[in-house]
Amino acid sequence: MEKFLFLMLSFLLNIYPIDILGSYQEDYKCYDYGSYQGDGYLMVYDLLSDEVYYEILYDQGKDESFIYLADVGDTIFILVEINQGQEYKILHYDHQGLLIKERVLDYEIIAFYNHHHYLVIDVDGDYLYIDEDFNILFEPIIEERVKEYSYIQYQGELLIDEKISNQHIIEDSGYHQIQIQSNDYIFFYDLIIEKDIHIIGQEYKDGYRGQIVIEEDDLLVNNKAYESMSIIDQSGLYSITYYDKNILIQDLQVKLYPEVIYYNGIDHYDLIDDLIIDEPISIFANIDDLKLNGLSYNHELISETGNYYLQAGIDTISFKIVSKVSGVENQAIYSSVELYAFGEIYLNGQAIQGLKYIKESGHYSLEVMEDGQVIESIFFTIDNADEFNENKDNIYLYIGLLLVGMVSILLLKIVILYKL
Repeated sequence: MEKFLFLMLSFLLNIYPIDILGSYQEDYKCYDYGSYQGDGYLMVYDLLSDEVYYEILYDQGKDESFIYLADVGDTIFILVEINQGQEYKILHYDHQGLLIKERVLDYEIIAFYNHHHYLVIDVDGDYLYIDEDFNILFEPIIEERVKEYSYIQYQGELLIDEKISNQHIIEDSGYHQIQIQSNDYIFFYDLIIEKDIHIIGQEYKDGYRGQIVIEEDDLLVNNKAYESMSIIDQSGLYSITYYDKNILIQDLQVKLYPEVIYYNGIDHYDLIDDLIIDEPISIFANIDDLKLNGLSYNHELISETGNYYLQAGIDTISFKIVSKVSGVENQAIYSSVELYAFGEIYLNGQAIQGLKYIKESGHYSLEVMEDGQVIESIFFTIDNADEFNENKDNIYLYIGLLLVGMVSILLLKIVILYKL
């Protein structure tokens, strides 16, 4: 209604003589362009509500007229005719009506078209293609490769795979031949829409680990038909391909590494590169051919400290087993202590392993070794004086009880003799 009243008032009062030369529609947004009192004019409004979003008035002190509007990328291009064809310009606007840049065209223009993100200008039978970055090209791009969908910009008639269409968004994956025709002008290009191939699995290094499933149909995995969500659990290199109309659309190379875990006697954990472990372990995998430091390995307990590398199929994992002591802190004083030693541990110069209970009073030193070098020293003291005092008190108690008993016996004997 707002636009209708505006145009009616302009016509009746002849105050705003607007000459509309063309119109372009995108969904419910309409662009009417032409001239207003000798200046280039554009009105952008909503087709349903007639709400005017914005207007553009282009005045350079000459007789200007907007003769064509092209939707290119995220912007619009407007072709300006100046002084009835003596000069032409291209204006580059954003969708809020802000002028970004302009360019003078030193060509005699015959016709103009809009397709596939280009403003196309016919210059005496030769075509110039102006892209969304305002570059003038003499050879357009004739293949477009996108993911999931394509938004097609055009004015004229659209054919998708030789079928007439009025849609702007194509979501069908695969290969499509696009034809855009406007009067005698015809443009072809190839459109390739890739699938969103969603692989579900534990990401690991430059691939996945253990097993994967793929959420997609119409795929070949290593040249064999794949059923969506089928489990792939054999480690190796996989080629995931998608063909349409016998044309290769996608070729995805995926590495699947074997699942490798280690067990510490209580629980299991993933074995990964550069892991530092401070306890004996056994290693398991979902493949049989394992090598540890170049030798065949079959789940044996690994209890020696040092550097290790495990070969598991296409994967090589480096890890390290180090010494550990627990149950005691540096410079602490205990009445007794129970410590645990793993690896190369020395107590007062003597190698120890496993659990050790210490109650003898004295000063102790622990040395944690790695590659023949001391990497940690722990000093602690055992002081069981309280235990000694407790034992001494018990002895005094026993002696006291003994004396009481002896006195009682002596008194009993005296009483007996007295009665006799």
